[in-house]
Amino acid sequence: AALTEVNEGDYRTLEEVRMELQMQAAADKKAEYIMAQLKGVSTLEEAAELLGAEIQTAENISLASARLGAAGMEPAVIGAALALENNATSAPVKGNIGVYMVRIGEKVVAEGELNAEQEISNLNMRSAYTIPYQAMALIEENAEVEDNRARFQ
Repeated sequence: AALTEVNEGDYRTLEEVRMELQMQAAADKKAEYIMAQLKGVSTLEEAAELLGAEIQTAENISLASARLGAAGMEPAVIGAALALENNATSAPVKGNIGVYMVRIGEKVVAEGELNAEQEISNLNMRSAYTIPYQAMALIEENAEVEDNRARFQ
């Protein structure tokens, strides 16, 4: 790793973020265009034919899923998929790297009853590991600590 620039202020200047903003605006416009083309399309097959795209499958998606198969981090698409009824197809959904239509098969509900004691124990264990790190981050933030370790490597 190498330091390429230093930002002394709280925010970067418009010139520093211009390229990122242009790329995001272009992606948003492309998504709007694709979503307009898909208006009235109700099946994945129609959408794939219209756009010359390939239908792909992502299996075992749940609320705990961070990734949508090979598509990567797509929380909006995962949320849209989980909101569907069995054997339903979504309207176009704008994701991080594309526009998606999702067809869900049969939802599988986890078997067994909620073990509240086990869940509480899991949450307590997770908190025991994360709270010290969060506390240190908060102390550093409130003390306005400036991390200059990179200068000495």
